[in-house]
Amino acid sequence: MLVDFAIVNRDARGMLANAGVYRALGFAAGLALGAGLAFGGVPALDARLGLPCATALAEEDGEVALETMSDFFEPRTEAPESWNGWFYSDANPYYRHSGLAPKGEPEDGSYVIGNCTWYAWGRIAEIMGQDPGIGPWDPRGMLSDAVALGYETGTEPREGALVVGNAYYGNPHVAVVEEIVDGVPYVSQSAYRTSYSWPGYEQVIFEYVPLTEAFGGNPVTYVYLGDFASTSSHALTLDDLPMEDGAMYRLYNPYTGEHLYSASPDETVALAGIGWEYEGIGWDAPETGVPVYRLYNPFATGGDHHYTTSAEECMSLESAGWVFEGVGWYSDPEEHVALYRQYNPNAESGAHNYTASKEENDALVSLGWREEGIGWYGIA
Repeated sequence: MLVDFAIVNRDARGMLANAGVYRALGFAAGLALGAGLAFGGVPALDARLGLPCATALAEEDGEVALETMSDFFEPRTEAPESWNGWFYSDANPYYRHSGLAPKGEPEDGSYVIGNCTWYAWGRIAEIMGQDPGIGPWDPRGMLSDAVALGYETGTEPREGALVVGNAYYGNPHVAVVEEIVDGVPYVSQSAYRTSYSWPGYEQVIFEYVPLTEAFGGNPVTYVYLGDFASTSSHALTLDDLPMEDGAMYRLYNPYTGEHLYSASPDETVALAGIGWEYEGIGWDAPETGVPVYRLYNPFATGGDHHYTTSAEECMSLESAGWVFEGVGWYSDPEEHVALYRQYNPNAESGAHNYTASKEENDALVSLGWREEGIGWYGIA
């Protein structure tokens, strides 16, 4: 069974509106040989820095782990553990600088034991399970990045929102809304302080306080990273999914513009639980046939997946730094239903779209996507 996917406003959701914000990720002769990959930036940790698959909800690199929230949103009322890689690894761009984060390394003779931007970046990455693409700047720069990336902003407090303004003492500040209790928003935060001795990670500055204690009466702007309060009850469940043989579920990431295709009901529900939009069944895949390999690019902003039937392309991408995730499904060798492939030259994440709908293919091409033929075949 196929669904008709909405293509109205597709340009706003993932096409020319991204120009100037995202780098183009070019594929030459079908092979992405590192074009657009930020090698030398974020280290090649095994952790997925994009919204993760259910099969990769936690990854470890030595003693540092980049974990996603086990539930869609869970308030943080205690300081992050020293093994939490969103805070204490180079995955956090602020942590790469001893003057911006508590690393246990002296800076000009003293140790940084807190920083609002370091903490806020780590917290929103932890909530989203991905690099949010914001920073490393001061609080105002983080807000500017968020606006440029298309995050919704407003003046109403919501759970999981980034909040930017001037602290009670007047300096720019950033924190994260954790809970709203009897109408009072509570935030988690850190604050820049130094010490001439290293107190240990358990003594790093962390506070869970009412918003007014953090910002006084100063005006603030909220950056909404997702509708956490309304979706924390797991709107999509396994009971909601059609359990057809060979069903390929299609999801959309509104933060990066990526479409993801999965044969796993569990993965589909898990992704919907952390902010992906479930769009229905894209096509039906055969039980056997030509393997379609699935790969993940941890260096693209927000992460990105790629799919190919070419073992050569798969190996080339893996050697360029992509993470091989195995065989995602199979292509029908009898070629019953074509899956059309389109390419967005202005997007880094979500650069490719695949659809069994010729109408969707043609609509995207009319908006500026490049038609790239047939990616593989389904049975229905």
